[in-house]
Amino acid sequence: GGTIRVEFEAIPRDSSPSDYIGLFLEDDTSSANVIAYEYTSMQPMGTVNLSPPKEGNYIAKYVCNKGGVADIKAQSTVVAVVVPPKSCPSDCSQQGSCDTVTGKCTCNAGWDGNDCATQVPTEWTVSVDNTIYQPDYWV
Repeated sequence: GGTIRVEFEAIPRDSSPSDYIGLFLEDDTSSANVIAYEYTSMQPMGTVNLSPPKEGNYIAKYVCNKGGVADIKAQSTVVAVVVPPKSCPSDCSQQGSCDTVTGKCTCNAGWDGNDCATQVPTEWTVSVDNTIYQPDYWV
């Protein structure tokens, strides 16, 4: 996964060692479920890197936690986290289509392999006792 870099400065006057920058889902209006956090260590400015576990809309909040009561002192705008598309091996060798969610190729008829680079026959004929057998009819 990726990280969201949050810069902060000028911590509140009533800060405490338990203050943190937290990452919350946008719809968590009560700020009850912090997804990821890092303590500010009472530094006047700094940077924290927070890693969201999945796609979604997040808000970073400066949480002052004095006396066991959480108080939101500042928050970011909404940060949309999306999973970047995955590429396929050799772009499926131009012989298939790429599923950018899984990063796997679906090969065209006559091609095989994880990158669709192996040519394979599409029709088979079998000769037995000088008679040629093909699917669905005799020759």
